Amino acid sequence: MPDIIALQQSIKRRNRLAISLIAILVSLSFLSLLMIFEHLEQDAELINLAGSQRMLSQKIALIANQHYHNVVENKHDETTIERLKEATALFLANHQFLAGLAAGDSDTLPKEVHAIYRDAPINLNEKVKYYSQGAIALSETQDEVIAGELINGQFHHDKVETLLNSLDMAVSQIENHINERITYIQVIKASLWLAIMALLFAISFFIFRPLQRLINQYYSDISLAKQQSSELNLAVNKHAIVYRINMDKQGTITEVNQRFLDFYRYDEDEILGKSVFNICGPNYTREYYEGVFKQCLLNEYWHGESINKIKGGRELWLTTTIVPLMNDEDRIESFIVIQNDISGIKQTEFALNQLHQITSDVDKILEDKIQDILLLGKQIFSLPLALVSEIKEQEYKVLYCHTPNEEINAGATFELGNTYCTHTLNANKPIAFHQAGHSDIKDHPCYKNFALESYIGVPLIVEGKRFGTLNFSGPEPSTKPFTDRELDLMQLFAHWISSEITRDKHQNKFMAQQSLLEQMSQQARIGAWEVDLLNNNIYWSSMTKEIHEVASDYQPDLSTAINFYKEGESRDTIQQLVNESIENGTPYERELQLVTAKGNEIWVSARGRSEFVNGQCIRLFGSFQDITDKVNAQYKISQHSQRMALAADSAGIGIWELNLKTNSLKWDDWMFKLYGIESDDFSGAYEAWENGLHPEDKERAAQELHYAVEHNGHFNTKFRIIWPNGEIRHIKASAIVSYDGDGKPLSMVGVNYDVTVPVENEMALTKAKEQAEIAVTAKNEFFASMSHEIRTPMNGVIGMLDLVKESTLNQEQAHRIGIAQQSAKSLLTLINDILDFSKIDANKLELENVSFNLRSMVGALAESFAQQAQQKNVELVIDLVDVEESLVKGDSNRIRQILTNLVANAIKFTKQGEVIIRISQQSCATSQWRLIIEVSDTGIGISQAKQSSLFEAFSQVDASTTREYGGTGLGLAIVKKLCLCMQGNVSLESAEGQGSIFTCDIIVDKAPDSLTSIPDEALRGKRVLIVESNNSCGEVINRQLNHWQLDSQLVNSGEAALVSLNEQDSGDIFDLVLIDQQLKDIDYTKLIGKIRANPSSAHVKIILMTLMASQNELGNSNKVGFDNCFPKPVTTLDLHRALNTVLDDHQAQKKNEELSSTVEKPKALNQSWDQTVKLLLVEDNRVNQMVAMGVLKKIGITHCDIAVNGKDALEILKASDESQPYTFIFMDCQMPEMDGYQATKLIREGVAGARYMDIPIVAMTANAMLGDEQKCLDVGMNDYLVKPINKAQILETLHIFLNKT
Repeated sequence: MPDIIALQQSIKRRNRLAISLIAILVSLSFLSLLMIFEHLEQDAELINLAGSQRMLSQKIALIANQHYHNVVENKHDETTIERLKEATALFLANHQFLAGLAAGDSDTLPKEVHAIYRDAPINLNEKVKYYSQGAIALSETQDEVIAGELINGQFHHDKVETLLNSLDMAVSQIENHINERITYIQVIKASLWLAIMALLFAISFFIFRPLQRLINQYYSDISLAKQQSSELNLAVNKHAIVYRINMDKQGTITEVNQRFLDFYRYDEDEILGKSVFNICGPNYTREYYEGVFKQCLLNEYWHGESINKIKGGRELWLTTTIVPLMNDEDRIESFIVIQNDISGIKQTEFALNQLHQITSDVDKILEDKIQDILLLGKQIFSLPLALVSEIKEQEYKVLYCHTPNEEINAGATFELGNTYCTHTLNANKPIAFHQAGHSDIKDHPCYKNFALESYIGVPLIVEGKRFGTLNFSGPEPSTKPFTDRELDLMQLFAHWISSEITRDKHQNKFMAQQSLLEQMSQQARIGAWEVDLLNNNIYWSSMTKEIHEVASDYQPDLSTAINFYKEGESRDTIQQLVNESIENGTPYERELQLVTAKGNEIWVSARGRSEFVNGQCIRLFGSFQDITDKVNAQYKISQHSQRMALAADSAGIGIWELNLKTNSLKWDDWMFKLYGIESDDFSGAYEAWENGLHPEDKERAAQELHYAVEHNGHFNTKFRIIWPNGEIRHIKASAIVSYDGDGKPLSMVGVNYDVTVPVENEMALTKAKEQAEIAVTAKNEFFASMSHEIRTPMNGVIGMLDLVKESTLNQEQAHRIGIAQQSAKSLLTLINDILDFSKIDANKLELENVSFNLRSMVGALAESFAQQAQQKNVELVIDLVDVEESLVKGDSNRIRQILTNLVANAIKFTKQGEVIIRISQQSCATSQWRLIIEVSDTGIGISQAKQSSLFEAFSQVDASTTREYGGTGLGLAIVKKLCLCMQGNVSLESAEGQGSIFTCDIIVDKAPDSLTSIPDEALRGKRVLIVESNNSCGEVINRQLNHWQLDSQLVNSGEAALVSLNEQDSGDIFDLVLIDQQLKDIDYTKLIGKIRANPSSAHVKIILMTLMASQNELGNSNKVGFDNCFPKPVTTLDLHRALNTVLDDHQAQKKNEELSSTVEKPKALNQSWDQTVKLLLVEDNRVNQMVAMGVLKKIGITHCDIAVNGKDALEILKASDESQPYTFIFMDCQMPEMDGYQATKLIREGVAGARYMDIPIVAMTANAMLGDEQKCLDVGMNDYLVKPINKAQILETLHIFLNKT
């Protein structure tokens, strides 16, 4: 021991000396290096700063040019100005710093750099100053002239380039200077390294070499001691976990054995140097650790059981022995800890205790208990997913589950083959995988799909059959393999769950059976009773008490219970039956009358029997069944049978029965009357019926009867019979077949009745129907022919008129052309009305069902009638206040057609006043709206006598109306039929001379998307003054604005408007004024001038509501004083745009852009087409050829050839130039030699060449009947246009199929 101490002291002295020398050397080296690094950092910063000046100068030039462009475009971009100022300030600051270094006396920068900054010819300081002043001046001006002078002066390309070259020269000189300094530093570093190496060699030779010899002297002794220690450690390490911890605050682990690493799952470098508290259980307190420490001091060791954590956080039980190690001063230096794993035993104890607590809790239901077991299993196995499944064939269904984030829910199903449980069921025992990715199931779908690394599962056996599985799993590998003890625990859990599920199933079956019995008892109204003759007790079931109508707690008495039977025959009978059963044991069953406790008389079926012991009757028991309904039903059946017999006799129905075994036939009296024979002449055989059948019906009727018998069916047919006098009658026969227990037919019972009169009437109706169908076919053929023959010349008339109108005309010629166009369009409208009526009348009208904007559609329609109404001085008003959802789903074209007919009539028959279009929306189902369309006018009205026929085809009020106003009388008929097609109707309220109100209600679907008309929320509460001379129009606007939660006020004159504006106070001023152009008391320009002259309303927004024809006459609105205008009638879009003027300019522009985006803009007719566009027009009519070519020329199509029929078209296509093929075909349908249908079909088959098989082909035909369009599409055409054609129609079609440049 003394030798070791001497060795230690010698080593300490030499170590101190060596450490001191090395410390001095390291300190000197460190200080030198610090100085060197400081110089290098300064040099690097200096180079970066000098180099950044060039980039800053370029950045300033770039931003200056951006600012100049903004000034030129009159845009004030504050961001660009700030960027220019910031870059200039940084540029100046950097330059001042560098200039200061260059001017200083230090050797930081050489004299050459000083010359660049100060001296001519470069004089960088002056250039930078000049450049920066120009940048600052440019940032402070918005004048285009000044900015241009600065750009062309300080920022001229040559001057900027000169500045960049000067900056480069300065950077180059600085870099050269710094490179010289770096070379000098390298020499210093080499000298320092040589000095350090020499000193280290001296320390090694004079200090460490003698120390090495001294250590070697003791090596052999230490080796021997180490060998002895290793043998002891081997014995301990093989059977125990051993590690050492320091006596510090953290309890640092300094040594561990292999057993420790294997158990705790750590690598050595992961745990050494870490706190021992990382592996201690989380529930130990400071007081607990202090107690262990005191025990070690007192007894020189501590022994007990502890909970420690292995890697991953899993807690395990161990027996632990802690031994303190003392130093020379008799102080604890460290601790040796020796542990053994007892977690399996503890886990089992814990699991059994918890399982006992869970299963013995009588207050919990099965589901809660299973959930507790799943939670317990998750805790024991440290796995996050716990499932109980039911498996049927290949379906895996989750019954119960406990997952952290509800990744899996009860009821989820999977394919069994995609789960680990398929291995569990195949093994028929508990199995586990702690690292699935390194096991035999690494290729299993469950691992590939869900990456579950850890799994432990066990089969569930319920009622002796495979039921499902209990399993726990997780995505992380388990820290160690699952033990046999853990598999046994799984088996125990599974046994309890299986037993409980079995018990629950039995209980459910029992409860179901009990419930079924109670339901049967309730349904059949059967109650039980029992008499204990030994104790004189009576038991009545709940149904027995219910039958007797007594309280549920009623206790019957033996002496009085029999008194419930009705006095007389029923009571005497039951008394006799009971006495016989007691004396002789005779059971009984009898239907008797009972009088309930409430005095109601009912019928019961009383059953009873007795029980004897040693020859003595000790008990009577039986049942009651309430058969009141049965008795009453039997009575009703008897009464019904009598009435049926009377009815059959009155209706002439004969009843018959055929015995299928003996082939004998029975007829009642009416059967003989129906067949016109006497009962004495009837043989009673089946042949007697066959002999009376008409020869043409005999075989069929007999086969139908035999088929009904053989196939367990009903016999239901008609046939003819021949009376003995030769008269032919028609008979309707029906029958059913009765079968025995083996399914063999026994008999057939049926009825016959005479249907001669209905059959003859039906035959007459059928003949009439056939004649009507012939007439309808002829009518449709006439309409088709009329449509084609009229549309063909109409195409020429309207097309040529359109072309002539676009040529140069004088006023009289233009007027005459306009009249001719209007007449032609009126004729076309008449044709279309007749065709529409024909389609509706034939129930062949097909309605579209697409989403559309109801408000936009009504607004557009009203605007189309505005000019017509305003020319007659009629106010057209739109009221859509009660339309909540703008988007609906239906046939917008047909709804527009309804409105068009009603509004056109209203304007036509109204000479002065107003026409109001009012639509309301009502929810009539979860997916449907009911639209109430009301069109009212102040016109001539209709007398009550004429209203009933008004909706009939070709009907008008009278001949004078037709002469004065014109029309076909089809409009209202079409309106009514369209309303009926949309599950609605149309009605009329009118009085002669007082105007009319037409009201339609139709059903449309709710659109999947929602679009309300509510304007921007910022407008809520804004004040609007409405100056409108028409009260109806003003009221509608007022109600709509109030509905949108704006504060609006309506006045009917300019003077009233001025009063309202003068009365407004400063806190409640109007934000917007809507003014009607046609005020009666004051000219609108004067009114606006007075409003602007008033200081309190000078800045209010003014919107003018004008006539449609006045739009272009208003001139500059600023001169007049209003902010904007829109034409009447007032639409939702007009109101939105008017209200948006109240918002600030940015908001208003944004809102108006949103509104504009919803309005489809018309396409221009003047187009530029691709040079490859080449059309083929297939048309046999010369006039139509000229019209089509003229229209194509108007829209910019110049390359178009003509074929006169389908055959000619095929030849032209075949002979066409490969380099200039046709790109589009307009195809007429009816042509000589080969029509358009056949030609299209041949083109699609490749007869005209493979390159034309997919060419766009559009029908241009006069065929407009139902089915004509589908006929075109069926043969391969791409679209369908009906003559007469127009430019917009042609242009839209070409846009769809051709690529426009």
